[in-house]
Amino acid sequence: MDATAGTEDVQARLRAIRALYLDRVWRGALALALVGVPASLLRIPDLGWQPTMLVHVALLLLTVAVNLRLHALGPRFKGHLLVAVFWITGISGLLNFGMLAASLWFLAFAAMVAGTLHSLRAGLATALLALAAIALAGVGYSLGYLQMSVDASAYVLQPGAWLNLTIGFGLVLMVMLVGLGSYQASVMGLVSEIDAQRDEIFRLASHDELTGLPTLRLANDRVDMALRGAGRTGQSMALLFIDLDRFKSVNDRHGHEAGDAVLREVARRLSGLLRPGDTAARIGGDEFLVLLAPPTGREEAAALARRIAEALAWPLAWQGQTLRIGASIGVAVHPEDGDTALLLRRHADADMYRDKRNRNNGSGC
Repeated sequence: MDATAGTEDVQARLRAIRALYLDRVWRGALALALVGVPASLLRIPDLGWQPTMLVHVALLLLTVAVNLRLHALGPRFKGHLLVAVFWITGISGLLNFGMLAASLWFLAFAAMVAGTLHSLRAGLATALLALAAIALAGVGYSLGYLQMSVDASAYVLQPGAWLNLTIGFGLVLMVMLVGLGSYQASVMGLVSEIDAQRDEIFRLASHDELTGLPTLRLANDRVDMALRGAGRTGQSMALLFIDLDRFKSVNDRHGHEAGDAVLREVARRLSGLLRPGDTAARIGGDEFLVLLAPPTGREEAAALARRIAEALAWPLAWQGQTLRIGASIGVAVHPEDGDTALLLRRHADADMYRDKRNRNNGSGC
C-alpha cells in the first residue's frame, strides 16, 4: 500500500468513527428527549405553560424523526443539526428562565459535539457564541429588557425544577461520556492498527522476506552502533562475511524452490550458533554477514567461523533428495582491520576470497 492510499484509508476510517459516534449521540439524544421532555412538562401544574416547553416538544419530535431516518441522512447534516438542537435547547431555557435554566448545560455540550465532530476551532467558536449569548442575556435581564417567566425564589423551591435539572444534566452528561468513550476507543483502536502496520512495513523494509534475517541496511545500522559502542569502551568486535559454495549448482539442478529451502536452512543454522547480542543478515543472493558484538576478539571470531562452516557443510534433505553446500568465510576484527563498517566489510570480503581459494572450492559457487 502506497502512502497516498494509506492516508486515504486512515481518513476514511476516521470518517466512519465520527459517523458512528454521531449516530450514538443521536440515539442518546432520543433517550434524553423521551425522558427529559415529560419531566419538563411535569412542571406545568406549578409553572403553567412556558414557551420553552413548546420548544422541547418540537425538538422531541425532531429527534424522533431523525432517529427514524438515521442511516439515510448524511453525517455532515446530522452533525450540524445535533449542534443546533443542543443550541436551541440551551438558548430557549436561557431566555425563559435566565441563569436558573437547567438547559444551559446544553450550550456546553453543543461546543463539545462541534469540537469532536469537526475541529477544535469549531468547538471553540461554538463555545464563544454560547458565552456571548449568555453575556447578552445577562445584560438584557440586568437592564430589564428580559424578564424571567417565573419567580426565582419560588422556582428553586419546586421539586419539579430540581428533577428537571437532575435529569437534564445527568442524562446529557451520560450521553456525552458514553459517546466520547466509544469515540476514544475507536480512535485508539485505529492508532494501534496504524502502529502495527508501520511496524510491519519497517520489518518488511529491514528484513529479508525469505529468511526473516535483517537486510544489509539494518545490518549496517547495527554495525555502526556496535562501532560507536566499541569506540567508547575500547573493546574489539568482529564481522564475518559468508559466501555459500555450490549454491548456484543447487539452483540450476533443482530449481529455485530448492535454493529457497537452502537459504532458509542457512538462516536457521546461523541463528542457532549466535549469541543474543549478535546479528546475522542476508546481504545478497547467497551472501550473509554476521556481526559479533563487543567484546569479540579474532580467535573467538575464527572459532565461530569454523563452527559455521561445519554447520553449513551438513547435508540438507529436500523432497527426498540430499542437497549439499559449503561456505567460504572471511573475518575482520575492529580495530585492527578497520574502524568503519565499510573498511571492515572490505577486509572480511577479501579474507573470504582467500579462504575460498585456499580450500579450492570456488568452482560451482
